[in-house]
Amino acid sequence: WDRGRTLQLSAFDKYWGPRPSVRKVDVEIEPDNTKRLDRFTSGGVDIAHGFGGSQLLAFARDPHNAAELHKVPNTRTTWLGFNSLAGSGYGPSDRMAIAQAIDRARVTDLALFGSMLAVPATDLLPPGVPGHLNRPLPSYDPAAAKIALDQASFASRIDLYFSTNSTVGRVATDLQDQLGTATGRSVVLHPTGDFFNQAALDKLPFFIDTWNADIPFPSDILENVLRANSQFNNLRLVDPALERALDQGRTAPSWDDALKAYQQAEALALNQTRLIPLYSGVEPYLVRTGLRVPFVGGVIAYHWEDVR
Repeated sequence: WDRGRTLQLSAFDKYWGPRPSVRKVDVEIEPDNTKRLDRFTSGGVDIAHGFGGSQLLAFARDPHNAAELHKVPNTRTTWLGFNSLAGSGYGPSDRMAIAQAIDRARVTDLALFGSMLAVPATDLLPPGVPGHLNRPLPSYDPAAAKIALDQASFASRIDLYFSTNSTVGRVATDLQDQLGTATGRSVVLHPTGDFFNQAALDKLPFFIDTWNADIPFPSDILENVLRANSQFNNLRLVDPALERALDQGRTAPSWDDALKAYQQAEALALNQTRLIPLYSGVEPYLVRTGLRVPFVGGVIAYHWEDVR
């Protein structure tokens, strides 16, 4: 290891999993994005990553370059949430209408650089986490959204809260336009510096939230986001059926049983439209043509017994 410059890795023959087919990896550390991209395009390295969205978008405009771009699912998930206390004014039909007013593909296209950094969600669990499903989430139907809110005499203003993260800010701006256009309501944005403290105190009725799992297993997301006594349950959900499903996932005797239980817990939250999955994160890698890389979602392989 040459600090700040290179890292040389050799295969460990006593690894518990399959014997590695690659015996050696040389890692170059280059903090400058432009220089890193130059090293890849000149053939100096086989794999490169850590680029910004605008840089990737420009790179992918060349069809040859696009074939070298691989978007690997990671463990990040982002959603719209309704706090059951502060957001008690949002009834089931109101929440469904707001879900119908959102075009997820447009969010990732406009706010996330042509879906370079994320893909439209089909589940709360992202594709990089076992248990992910392609669920039939509410379809984009702006006409139905407006009719439902009008029939419910819903207020003329929607307040949307979010952190001051720049990416989330771009997402919020697009949602402001989408929700306002679809529903005929005025959407007021509230970038909140102490977002997580305010959310934990149940002061945010309607908000953008996100979670990046440390371990690619459903419990890392669902136990934190949906469990009633969790510090990060900003939805303030308290549902005995959901708690039972989470308990079953925690005590499941097998991998398959655990996934089924966690999928059921998630379904209970989604069926109430207590949250609206927006997008799932991806990690873009540039890979030399002809090289096959067995991506594992950017996380370390693990034993099932260690994470349940």
